[in-house]
Amino acid sequence: MINNEYTHKMREGAEDFPLMVHLELTYVCNSKCLHCPYTPSNSDIRVSNLEKGNRHMPPELFKRIADEVGDFKRFLRITGGGEPMMHPNCVDLLLYAKKVGCSVGLITNGSLITPPVSDALLGAGVDVIEVSVDAADYETYRKIRIGLDWEHLMRNIDYMLERRNKEKLPTRIIVSVVHQKNNADLIEDIENFWKEKVDYVIIRKFLSWGIVNRGLAGDNTPFLEQETPCPYPYERTVVTLEGEVVLCGYDVRSEQAFGDVRKQSISEIWNSHAYKGLREKMWLKDFNAIPFCRDCQDRIFRSWDHNYLKTLKESQERLNIKAEIPV
Repeated sequence: MINNEYTHKMREGAEDFPLMVHLELTYVCNSKCLHCPYTPSNSDIRVSNLEKGNRHMPPELFKRIADEVGDFKRFLRITGGGEPMMHPNCVDLLLYAKKVGCSVGLITNGSLITPPVSDALLGAGVDVIEVSVDAADYETYRKIRIGLDWEHLMRNIDYMLERRNKEKLPTRIIVSVVHQKNNADLIEDIENFWKEKVDYVIIRKFLSWGIVNRGLAGDNTPFLEQETPCPYPYERTVVTLEGEVVLCGYDVRSEQAFGDVRKQSISEIWNSHAYKGLREKMWLKDFNAIPFCRDCQDRIFRSWDHNYLKTLKESQERLNIKAEIPV
């Protein structure tokens, strides 16, 4: 029997529905980043899915998810096993999500955020555009973001910032940096470079996803003690390209699905016996009863405080938006 005492451990506002739904939009990518678990040199996940025909999330599935997230006025965070802008309908789908009431955050490598795309996303009021950069110079960028062009990225970002600032639009523009060996000596310089341009700079811990060599990490200082519960099941969830709801991004192979949004609502899955049972075991630190979490190499690099909610709050303050944080 599930003890409802553990419901109060939820992040405020997530009791009935997650504050954020992470959505995998595509497996297609135009880069081969060293730290990515989907890069062919690290795993066969992307290649295998592409061979099976799992390229892009069907638009009708996206809209089903966006409709429910929009009904709850929550945050739909577009991420996943590829570059979201490679989805042929990406812009239209993001515009749809805004139209039905979602707060929308896009994580992108920025290579395809050309001026017309910027105009569309900014015009629709997409809440956050996060560009994964990992560098502040050509050489570092070339080593990490293999296949992408630094000068092209800078033109795209400069245009987006100029348009946003000129028209005083509410979209927050942030960049993220994965702390790894190839940029470890430059982290402070990278952060200072981007702080002068964008609304917030996220310095992320290197994550192995149970796949990538942890020897590539630039900083192994944990956020959490080994026995501290992971915040993910108490605030957010992930929907894969195929529609399966999984606990977190660590489950890149969809090994522990809690349901399928093609058959159930996100709300039903979030409030299911299985999900509640996992939260109780997690809070009681009974990790042996959760093999997937017990074996997780990245849990200690999650944080209850240094997280996306903090990013939203602080980037909002910098942009001086008076509305409440859209989560």
